[in-house]
Amino acid sequence: QRLVRYLSALNKRTVHTAHVPFLNFGPLGFPRPVYFSTIRDPFKRLSSHYDYEHFGPRPLYVRLVHQDTTIPSFEQCIEGHMINPNLKKKDYFDCLQTAGLQIRFYCGISDACRQTSISTLQTAIQNIEKNFAAVVVVEEMMLSFKVLEAVLPNLFKGLVRMYHKASGGGEGVHLRTNNAAKSSKGLVSQRHLNFIMKNPNLQLEYGLYNFTKARLHRQ
Repeated sequence: QRLVRYLSALNKRTVHTAHVPFLNFGPLGFPRPVYFSTIRDPFKRLSSHYDYEHFGPRPLYVRLVHQDTTIPSFEQCIEGHMINPNLKKKDYFDCLQTAGLQIRFYCGISDACRQTSISTLQTAIQNIEKNFAAVVVVEEMMLSFKVLEAVLPNLFKGLVRMYHKASGGGEGVHLRTNNAAKSSKGLVSQRHLNFIMKNPNLQLEYGLYNFTKARLHRQ
């Protein structure tokens, strides 16, 4: 409630960005803000998240003092789960730990949203339909920008033109934002990919991703 009150007190046309799960203002008696967010291919996001947590950019002192050189690569971590399907969570960030994370993000902050399930997937879809003006699909960047400009012209007028003016006709921007994982599926063998794509939470997350892509194309 404190966050809702804080955000509601901001001046109009304020853009607030943060890694915060969906927050429904309506039941708390406050005007609903305009939501727009992003979604990414679930496998690419999973791989990128793991690599960022363990091998991402960190201050030098953190790398020298805290870096654990025994952390397995993403593929090695998957192999561990293939060898032992009942592998218990280790004391470090696991490669399957955030499977389904985007569902929980769009589901919201209630206790029911803490687990990935068909129910939370349905809630996430309902929240997107009712509350989000647009959801940017990272793999559909140009179309996403066109939709943002169309549905929120007061904020994004000229966005497509600016994108085209960027280096590489805009593609340079797209590649820079995805450089680390633009070929993530090529970073693991087909055998490992087949295994991880059977993960129930990841399959549900693809349900949300595919729904959001279809919605973007309808807009």
